[in-house]
Amino acid sequence: MQSLISQTYGDFEAIIIDDGSTDGSREVIKSFLKDGRFKAYFMPGNHGRLMARNLGMRMARNEWICWLDADDEYSSMYLELYAKAIDENPDYKIFNSGMFIHNKGYDGYRIIEPFNPGKDKVGMKTFGKGNIGAGSFVFHHSLRWYFPEGVLNPYGIENTFPGKLVEFDKIFLEICEKNEEGHWLPLGNPWGDDYVYFWYITRQTQSKTINTILYTQHIKD
Repeated sequence: MQSLISQTYGDFEAIIIDDGSTDGSREVIKSFLKDGRFKAYFMPGNHGRLMARNLGMRMARNEWICWLDADDEYSSMYLELYAKAIDENPDYKIFNSGMFIHNKGYDGYRIIEPFNPGKDKVGMKTFGKGNIGAGSFVFHHSLRWYFPEGVLNPYGIENTFPGKLVEFDKIFLEICEKNEEGHWLPLGNPWGDDYVYFWYITRQTQSKTINTILYTQHIKD
């Protein structure tokens, strides 16, 4: 959240979803609520990031949405450069930039280039190995409805994100499959939720690329 406070563009609304944390996060969150731009919802128990993201998007009142996981960060000019791109490109509903990935298994940081294919080339190979980050996309609120409600799990058991999407649109059969146990799994990325979501909406509407690195994803292990 500190990377939000440090933004050069200050006209934003921040929805904080606490998904049943037990590490003292609630007190930290409450300290941010003194700033009127911040709102919070404390979920009773842990329900997973899918429900947290769904709830946050549906609480949001602004026209544009971006995600920020608790252990990741925006560059100080993240909102300013996205706002400028949105203003200069009124025909686009989704924007993206590059990102750094910081993982203990790597020596420092590695770079994920901005997502920049033509619409006809957007697909499984482009998203191979999950080389996207949720926070590297900013999208219009009208696209949030492609993120289905009532999903509790990213993969592996019933009521999964990929399974719901296959029910919603058979095109998801291109990137989802059932394993031997009959569970829906997204191809290419074991986490699955942001992978299939952005795979789909970038097939429906062209993403405008900001050719710089604006997001840092910290991987714990």
